[in-house]
Amino acid sequence: MFPKAHPKYEFEYKVEDYQTGDMKSQHEHRSGDAVKGDYSLHQPDGSVRHVDYYADDHSGKFITCLISGVINVAVLDVKSTDAG
Repeated sequence: MFPKAHPKYEFEYKVEDYQTGDMKSQHEHRSGDAVKGDYSLHQPDGSVRHVDYYADDHSGKFITCLISGVINVAVLDVKSTDAG
């Protein structure tokens, strides 16, 4: 018989490209059956999405999501025409 494996890792990355606006990051670590992490990204509307997550074989999974910042919305000038 083989001993039970105990997977373990940790990683993170970050992108900050001010020229294209691509801004995102992630961090995650695992020990055995428990995985915990978070990620964030700047969305096209100007807001920032931040997600925290946790999962294991005993508790299931938990996710929280927070969206913050100023949301930029384009306003269109729509003119009515009388078709009649």
